[in-house]
Amino acid sequence: MKKIYSIFMMGLAVLAFSACESDRDSNPTLLEPDTFVLNVPPYAENNVYDLENSEAIEFTCSQPDYGFPIATTYTVQMALDENFTEDNEEAGTKVNYVTLSTKYTSTKVNVDAVEFALGLVELWGIAGSGELPDTPITLYVRMQAALTSNGSGACTSNVIELPRVLGYKAEAPVTLPETMYLIGGFAESDWNTWLEMTPVTGSTGKFSRVVTFGAGVAGTMKFNMNPGWDGNQVAYFDGLVPEESKKLADVSGVDDGNGGLNIQIGNAGTYEVVVTVKVAGTKLAYTLDFYEATAE
Repeated sequence: MKKIYSIFMMGLAVLAFSACESDRDSNPTLLEPDTFVLNVPPYAENNVYDLENSEAIEFTCSQPDYGFPIATTYTVQMALDENFTEDNEEAGTKVNYVTLSTKYTSTKVNVDAVEFALGLVELWGIAGSGELPDTPITLYVRMQAALTSNGSGACTSNVIELPRVLGYKAEAPVTLPETMYLIGGFAESDWNTWLEMTPVTGSTGKFSRVVTFGAGVAGTMKFNMNPGWDGNQVAYFDGLVPEESKKLADVSGVDDGNGGLNIQIGNAGTYEVVVTVKVAGTKLAYTLDFYEATAE
């Protein structure tokens, strides 16, 4: 009897061990890589990148080794020196590179040539090298990667050289708006009236308005630089609302019934709503903040 019991217990132990192994297999460990590979474009050595007469510059890279495939976001950085430096008072160094604003979710990246040219203009200004030359120069490029979900796992690629890049004095194809309007399901608007926001004194591209949001539909909104549905209205997207504001007002995206997302304020109440707009390469970049406020 004891022998049978022992065999039974051994069987249970084997099953438990197998279950643990299976559990570990289904829950892989997230690794924290230091770097990843950015490939040198095939024709970089002999090609002149004429930015004014190009549509895009293609880069390819490998995904960082996080231990398993996972959604990753990439950004492109460029410098005039192969050694990218940061602000460091003790070392006597300053940031000598620029980060292009567009983010990518593929290991094949097509950088808009205008955005690349704007980055070069900014970079040349940082270097204080006078007028941008009308002959090709050498640029150094690297990429940064991080997990799309929460920004963790940040790492930097190797640096590659583009020996011949011909820039020009590019100008951003967009300008900061002078007005901003809100619309939504809250009482003042009821999805019928666009409410003008007030420009914040001393802060270009920043607009504010105090709004009282209710529950459900009464807690939804969108915003636009123009008072109408002209295609420029801003809906909810990941990264629009900073974490602190998102937590305060319980902000999320909710189906608007037209294939997009309304901005949903889950914590009903009165907030100061602040829209900040910046020129980011060839586009406008928006940030939406919520602060506690008292109804006017």
